[in-house]
Amino acid sequence: MAKKKGESMNIKIAFQNMPHSDPMEEHVRQKLEKITEILHDEAELTPFNIDVELRANPSHPHHRVNVHLKTAHLSFNTHEEGTDMYFAIDSAIDKMVEIAKKEREKRKDKRRGSSGPKADFESDKYSDTENL
Repeated sequence: MAKKKGESMNIKIAFQNMPHSDPMEEHVRQKLEKITEILHDEAELTPFNIDVELRANPSHPHHRVNVHLKTAHLSFNTHEEGTDMYFAIDSAIDKMVEIAKKEREKRKDKRRGSSGPKADFESDKYSDTENL
């Protein structure tokens, strides 16, 4: 049975000190698709959760966006503050995308065997046959 795109991803979007906005929620979901594309391999193994908290400040126009990504192997947090909520959403999710890309590259490097016990053993100075 093939999984559909986004089937193993749980997204929770919380609006604090502001009314729910369908256009803003759709904007967040569209931006989060980048993260699902990056973590596609991870999502096939285990589901992951993304919590987005949109917090408006009622006393002055300063907003905060918190993004939390949690998988079985990863846990990352980012946040952004600003006067424009859409800009704060874009910036916070873009930060999370960069973190996810770096983590994906780390995992690829590990799979390639660029470091680890085997690579260390092969580069051991005593493994040279010329010294025998």
